[in-house]
Amino acid sequence: QQQQQQQQQQHNNQDRNDFISRNTNLLAFVYSTAFTKDGGNPQKAQVTEQYKKKTILRVKDPFPCCKTAQLVESKEEIILNPLESAIEDVNLRTEKINSLLAHRPVSRKTLTGLLQGCVAPQVHGGAVQVCHAFLKLNEDRNSKQYGLKMLANLKEALRRFLRACQQGLDLNAKELGDRDDEFQQHLAKSFDEMCTLIRPHIHDASNSKLKHRGTGGKRVHFGSSMSEDFNVQLLKHV
Repeated sequence: QQQQQQQQQQHNNQDRNDFISRNTNLLAFVYSTAFTKDGGNPQKAQVTEQYKKKTILRVKDPFPCCKTAQLVESKEEIILNPLESAIEDVNLRTEKINSLLAHRPVSRKTLTGLLQGCVAPQVHGGAVQVCHAFLKLNEDRNSKQYGLKMLANLKEALRRFLRACQQGLDLNAKELGDRDDEFQQHLAKSFDEMCTLIRPHIHDASNSKLKHRGTGGKRVHFGSSMSEDFNVQLLKHV
C-alpha cells in the first residue's frame, strides 16, 4: 500500500518542479490525523502504536479560483499502520533537507534549525526512536507483522535520512569556513551519536563512513485519539 502511495505521489509531482506549478491548477488536498487503536492520545503512545489517517479531498475546479470555497466532490481515506507512518515521517524529514539543499543560496538559519530537529530532537526521539522500536526491539515479531520488505523500506529510509543530514552538516561547516561555532559542533556531535545508535541496525557498510568532522578538523553528536494535524500538503490533480 505504501509503495503504491509513493509511486502515485511521485507521478503526481514529477512535473511540479517550480513554485508556479506547485501552487496552481490544484484539485486535491491532503491532511493527516494521528490516532491509536485504543483511542488514547497518540502523542503519548509508543511509536509502534501510532497510526495515521490520511484524508484526500478533491474539488471540481482547480485552485487558485475565483470562488473562495468549493464543494468537496470526493473524499478518500488511507490508513497507515505504525511502520508505514514512521517511514513516511522519516522520508518527509529527508525530503525537507534535500529540498532546502537543492536551492542555493541556502539560509543557514533555516538549515541549522532543520538539522537540529533531525539530529538533536528535543520533543520526541526522532529517527533513533523509530529505529529502536522497529529494528532493535522485537525485529522478528515486526518482520512477521509487517513483512521483511517493509522493514527493508525503513532501513533504506534511514540510510537516505542519514546521508541528507550529513550533506546538510557538511554544507553548514563549509559556510562557516575556519570559524569555530559551538552550535555546529553540537549538531555534529549529535549526528555522530545518532549514527552510532542507528548504523548497526540498518546493515549498510557504507554508512560506517557517516561521521562528521566538524569545523576546523574537530569532531563534535516523530495527538486525543484523533488529534488534528492539519499540515496540509498539496497534491497535483489527476
